[in-house]
Amino acid sequence: MKKLIIIGLLACSSCASKQYVYQSTKVNKSIHNLELMIKWLKEDYVNGDIPIYVVKNYYIVLENTRANLEQMKKKYKNDKKWT
Repeated sequence: MKKLIIIGLLACSSCASKQYVYQSTKVNKSIHNLELMIKWLKEDYVNGDIPIYVVKNYYIVLENTRANLEQMKKKYKNDKKWT
C-alpha cells in the first residue's frame, strides 16, 4: 500500500511536463497514467533527482502493473466498462 501512495506522489511531483494524469476507471487511461509516470521517473533520474536503485524499484512495479492492465484489456476487449 505504501508503494501505491508513493507512486501517486511521484506522479504529482513531476509537474515540469504538461501532460495530464487522468482519473478514470478505464483501463486505457490507467495504462496512459502508468506510461506517463514511467516517463517522469526516467526524467527525474536523468536530472539527478533520484538514484538508480529507486528508479529500478519503481520501474518494476509500474511496468508489471502496466503489463497486467494490458492483459486485462485484451481479456475484456468487448466489455466497454474496461476499455
